[in-house]
Amino acid sequence: SIQIINFKKFNQVIDVNTIPEKVHTIKLPDFNQVIKPYTFPSSVTTLHIPSFNQVLKITNYFTRTYPPSTDNEEDPLEYLPKSIEKLELKSFNQAIEPNTFPETIVDLRLPSFNQELQVGSIPPNVIRLELQSFIQKLNPDFHLYDIPPSAISVELPTFNGIIPPNSIPNGVQSIIMNEFNQVFDQGVFPESVLYIKLENFNQVIKKDTLPTSLLTLSLPSFNQIIEPFSIPSSVCDLELDSFNQIIQPNSIQISSQVIDLPAFNQAILKNSFPDSIKHLILKSFNQVISPNTLPPKLISVKL
Repeated sequence: SIQIINFKKFNQVIDVNTIPEKVHTIKLPDFNQVIKPYTFPSSVTTLHIPSFNQVLKITNYFTRTYPPSTDNEEDPLEYLPKSIEKLELKSFNQAIEPNTFPETIVDLRLPSFNQELQVGSIPPNVIRLELQSFIQKLNPDFHLYDIPPSAISVELPTFNGIIPPNSIPNGVQSIIMNEFNQVFDQGVFPESVLYIKLENFNQVIKKDTLPTSLLTLSLPSFNQIIEPFSIPSSVCDLELDSFNQIIQPNSIQISSQVIDLPAFNQAILKNSFPDSIKHLILKSFNQVISPNTLPPKLISVKL
């Protein structure tokens, strides 16, 4: 029996019962038609319709159940199967009404979505959430309603708004925001975060604003003075591609054995680098190195 459907050029309205019940994966790259209730069978777990950009309504569109019920109760129509786990809608940019997406979804990718999120817009069990075009303002209760507490990975590549403290739910481990360039306060990033990448970020980092659980910090555009204890000692992978400021003594106390600063060309002070460093890579460096300024455990220096 058919389990996977992949129609590359298909773009027609799909009638109910057209797709067999045992199909679990549907890929329709060119499909952009209104989805009728119960179009997709309950067996579907992966739905890939990258060109789809139609309104999806559930909670505000009540009618007779389909198939018709015997007791005439009115229930919301099922536009997406309740079995679906992964949903990717590359072109979708419509308002998401609460409970539109089934609670079974754990992987939700909406690269073009840029609408205000409502209470219940994002299903509660989502682990991976990608909103590459999202630039809407986050409300103070964002963590309670818009990003579910189940989320582990959050990608907001175009977002550049103020993030209120405690907006990102505790449990998120990976945060990627390419356009984000705002000063953040303590409590913005939860203690569960292990990986942060802020592509265009270039603001002063305040002390104790980054989580102490952080392992990887990638700030390719960062070029500000590093305040003491602003980077957690837990960090073992630090990426500062544009950094070119004098490093004050003891301002960098990280767990990494390697520091790579491609743009750095400033005088090195004693204790600029932590004692744990064994490999130092300074491709742009052209300064005199004074005695006793390099870490005692240093094995290699690449200039």
